[in-house]
Amino acid sequence: MEGRMNIDRRAFLGRCAAAGLGLSGAVTLDVATSAQGSFGLIQTPGGSMGPTVPLNNLTAVNAAWFAPNSGDTARPVVLKIASSLTAVVPYHGLGSVNAFSSVGSVTLMGHPDVILGTGGNRKLGNVSSDAGKLSDVILQDLNFYPGVDPIADPAAPTNDSRSGTDQMPFFGATEPTEGWGQTFQNRDALHVYHVERLIMRNCTFAYGIDELLEMFRQQGNNNRVIKNVLVEDCFIGLPLRNPTDQGVPHGGAPRLLHDPAENQPHNFGGLLADGDATNDTKVQNIVFRRCVFASNSRRNPALGIADAVTVDNCLVVHWGSWGMTIRNPKSDIGIPVPTRAMFRNNLFQPGPLSNLGTVFGLIRCGTTATKLFIPGNYVISPGDDNDWANDDLLGSGDVDLQPSSGGVSNPNAIVSTPPYETAYTAMLMPTSTAEARQTLYNDILDRVGPRWRDGDGNPLLGDSNTSVLLQWALLKIRDGSIPHITFPEDATGYTT
Repeated sequence: MEGRMNIDRRAFLGRCAAAGLGLSGAVTLDVATSAQGSFGLIQTPGGSMGPTVPLNNLTAVNAAWFAPNSGDTARPVVLKIASSLTAVVPYHGLGSVNAFSSVGSVTLMGHPDVILGTGGNRKLGNVSSDAGKLSDVILQDLNFYPGVDPIADPAAPTNDSRSGTDQMPFFGATEPTEGWGQTFQNRDALHVYHVERLIMRNCTFAYGIDELLEMFRQQGNNNRVIKNVLVEDCFIGLPLRNPTDQGVPHGGAPRLLHDPAENQPHNFGGLLADGDATNDTKVQNIVFRRCVFASNSRRNPALGIADAVTVDNCLVVHWGSWGMTIRNPKSDIGIPVPTRAMFRNNLFQPGPLSNLGTVFGLIRCGTTATKLFIPGNYVISPGDDNDWANDDLLGSGDVDLQPSSGGVSNPNAIVSTPPYETAYTAMLMPTSTAEARQTLYNDILDRVGPRWRDGDGNPLLGDSNTSVLLQWALLKIRDGSIPHITFPEDATGYTT
């Protein structure tokens, strides 16, 4: 494989497999949870019990996403985008229709050359109703790239997002004849609403100006849940830092593509939050495994009231002001909403904009309901001259405690034993030795993102078997030069 560090990787993986560490890449699945705080592996058959329906053109791909119960896509079903299809799947506006929103089972399979979501904010789950919870979904080998939003102006001279009239204007503006007026809050690559038993495997979430991957239960949605979600081998990175409408098609100063009250767009990685929690939470059992968070300002990921969130063996590269965080605003009013998380055996590769004092953060976590367990995490500096033996092990002293608005902080929230049990412990790759960290680093990068697959459906590993964007990003990660970007064209692989 390209860019490998020099170790006997095959022998080491063999020893780990013999120890039951589950490095084959196959997902062992179960979905059982118990009231005692023990969580099983996340399992869903997706649409595998139904037929496989080929999606051979853009019309079929859009119909599958926007109207998944119509025509030949009755559930359960595996929807497979043809390998010959190389294109950007257009985005057709906001609203509850731009989402899988059925109770049925579905698998949507893509490949590295197809991009979903020009214009942004694909939704997953029923947006407008508490009824009809979406369940048993697998998303695999998909690229979610919001980018900037082309308008319906026939005079637009170019699709280059740095010039011309094909821009989304600043926050709140409306010019209906041109399809303008989206807000920066609606610029997630994917927003998960009301879902249970969801697996996102080998996907990329990039080019957003809010969160790239958001799982947020809205206020007033008492009956909705986000539970039993696995995010595995996904790339969550390269948000847009500060795009402006350089073309200025209607005169005046360049207009921001985000809320001008903000110093910059969010350009955040992943958010998991229950916006309607009282004394419990309905966002529960969320697992990230072997994911890459790259060049995000914050939230790699962040929890804003979410219980039993496990982040294992992930790589965070060139974060900005914050790495992984928990923020529990209910602490301010004394409500003991459980927010328990384990950030285990992750690697942090800083860049020039990274704040090494805020790799972990506990923000407004004044109640005893917040528990954070952080074993085996290291700050690394990979490269040809890297001495992996000198990596820095992070501990409780490396957690930045930000008090609540009432002035309360809770150092006891950092615990020395697991706050819950999870079956993913058996799959955890070690980081305790230089050899183990080097192997984990290579293994993450070899697997991440959309993959071409062999005849048995197994992902092909290595940089050359993923998307054009990730081939560029992986090279930049390996040599330590991946930047924060402003426009999609700043990264190789952007397609209009």
